[in-house]
Amino acid sequence: MKRKGITPIIAVLVILLITIGIAGSAWTFMSAYWQGLVAKSIQMTDSYCTGGDAQIYLRNSGTNGVSLNNDHSGNIVVLNKLDGEPIAGGEWFESDGVTSLDGSGAAPGELFMYRFTCDIGTMCNVKFIVGGKSIPASVLC
Repeated sequence: MKRKGITPIIAVLVILLITIGIAGSAWTFMSAYWQGLVAKSIQMTDSYCTGGDAQIYLRNSGTNGVSLNNDHSGNIVVLNKLDGEPIAGGEWFESDGVTSLDGSGAAPGELFMYRFTCDIGTMCNVKFIVGGKSIPASVLC
C-alpha cells in the first residue's frame, strides 16, 4: 500500500522557500530601518556663551542633509528641556566657517551653529531631535 503525501525533497524545498521569504522580508525591513537611523544624524562639537548669547556647534554626521524651519517643517526640532516647548527666537546664523541653516540646510559632514539667548548665570538646556534620536546640549552663561 502506497502512502499519499509529498515527498521529503519537495517538503524540504517548500520549507527552504518559506525560510528564504521570511529572511528576505526581515532584511528589507531592517535595511530600511537602519537607513533611517543613519540618514539624519547630528553630533554636538562645542558650546559656549558670551553675555547671554549662547552658541552650540553641531556637525551633520548623517548621510543626508539636515535643515530647520521655524514652522517645524524641517527635520531638526529644537526643544527647551525645562518645559518641552520650542525655544522662542531660536534662529540659524551664519558665522566664519559655519554653515547657515536658513532653509538650505547643512550637507553631510558640514559644521553648523545654533544660536539663542540665554539668561546670564543660568544653565540653558536644549534638545535637538533629528532622525528619531535626541541630542541633549547644555550651555552655561
